[in-house]
Amino acid sequence: MKRKSYLTVVVLLILLAVTFSACGDAKDTDADPTQKATPTPSVVTSTPAPATEAPATAAEPTFATTERYVICDVLNVRSEPVFSGSENLIGSLYYGDPIDVVETGEDYFKILWFEDGYDFAYVNSGVAYTSDQEPDKIETAPLSTADPNGPTTTMWILSVTRVRSDPRFVGTDNIIYELPAGETIEVLEEASSYYVIKWPDAEGQLAYITNDPTLVSRTDPNAATPDPEAPAT
Repeated sequence: MKRKSYLTVVVLLILLAVTFSACGDAKDTDADPTQKATPTPSVVTSTPAPATEAPATAAEPTFATTERYVICDVLNVRSEPVFSGSENLIGSLYYGDPIDVVETGEDYFKILWFEDGYDFAYVNSGVAYTSDQEPDKIETAPLSTADPNGPTTTMWILSVTRVRSDPRFVGTDNIIYELPAGETIEVLEEASSYYVIKWPDAEGQLAYITNDPTLVSRTDPNAATPDPEAPAT
């Protein structure tokens, strides 16, 4: 009888031990089976500042121009269309140089001149100084057949003028000599851009000078200008 009671007690102790063990290992079945995602740290992306545009550079103004070429040795460039003295001289152009003409005046060409702070300058428009053709492409006019002993017209030299052996007014290879201001010449024939004259010191031969009115005049520049008549009363 005591042995049976002892066994019963042992069995009860085992059952209690199993029961408490099960309770301690039980899991919470109400918990969300889905694991919470680990929050990803936010990445701050810096937006590059827009590139600063360089200030626009003002374009050089454009002009309608006509190209011409220097056909004399040296052509003075001036700040105003006054072709005497040296106060307004700002530069020089040389034989063969191209120029861009923006305006044609009575005795000048206004040209583009982007030097020394200028935009424009002025050169003499006389036919002895520039041409619309490149110097090397200018054809020489035929020699005159005028009679060296024929009738003449007296004209006056206003500024140093070159006398040439043929009617080609570019370069220097055909220059005979130069006439100073104040000299007179005897013109035998007038062409579109030159005069045919008697060749001084060479009997029976012809010579040629430009008909540029800034160099040659039909009237005596020293002649006194008559006073205007008083109006009749």
